[in-house]
Amino acid sequence: YAAIWRKISNAPAWQARHGLTGDQYQTFFNQMTAQGYKLVVVSGYSDGAQARYAAIFRKIANAPAWQARHGLSAAQYQTTFDQLVAQGYRLELVSAYTVAGQDRFAAIWTK
Repeated sequence: YAAIWRKISNAPAWQARHGLTGDQYQTFFNQMTAQGYKLVVVSGYSDGAQARYAAIFRKIANAPAWQARHGLSAAQYQTTFDQLVAQGYRLELVSAYTVAGQDRFAAIWTK
């Protein structure tokens, strides 16, 4: 892992986790979004033959509509990309990674 830490006065509340399996990440995602947090960074990576995720969420008042996906194949990513762009979303972040020889994608779109 690599990280940069910066001290900011009056920064919004935030939560971060790493080393999460797909199921753990989805649980954390559900908890954070239910509490009004927005996903601002997601990074997928391989741990042997298993996908792992690192994520940062921020509590942002009046955040625009957004969508996030993880564990997508290349074809699923392209389909999702096309659908969301057609709905007025723009790609904010994409993480490409390989698990067991298969390309995977995690991404965030904002309207």
